[in-house]
Amino acid sequence: MKFVIHHLNYGEVFQFVELAKSIGADEVHFRPIWAPGYRYTPGVMKTVEYGLREARKAFEDAKFRVFGIVHKFDRYWARAVRFKKCLATPISGVFMADGTYALCADRRDEQQLNLGRFTPFEEFVARWGSHSHKDMVEKIAPTACPKCAQAITNEVIEKVIIDDEMTLPFV
Repeated sequence: MKFVIHHLNYGEVFQFVELAKSIGADEVHFRPIWAPGYRYTPGVMKTVEYGLREARKAFEDAKFRVFGIVHKFDRYWARAVRFKKCLATPISGVFMADGTYALCADRRDEQQLNLGRFTPFEEFVARWGSHSHKDMVEKIAPTACPKCAQAITNEVIEKVIIDDEMTLPFV
């Protein structure tokens, strides 16, 4: 089960975890609401953190987990962009119901990020990796995106593989 934290429900974290466990859920995810310009007060954040901590103590076991999903946000739960380029599109696009392929799940309604029809497949494969495909990816400005479902993937690609911040060849 998932819970989107908002200033109208932030005090209900513990009760939500209790309900989720009582009806047989195996995990719950909490994440801050994302809306342009939306900001959390320190009091709201502390209340949520306390609720999560107490709920974990009271309800977590081998069959039930509580997750606070805040890794895509800064310390004030505002969207954080910790990568320069969007490099996750080749592994995270969307085959759309209208028969086209969108490079980005979060921006799938934007024509400039649509690679076109995926049938016939041979024609789609010919467009994949083409100059126009690479140009589409190159033009993506992460700081201009409204959000990013692949933020962590982009961070890992950039920091671990490209920048080698983990000294990958040594491992």
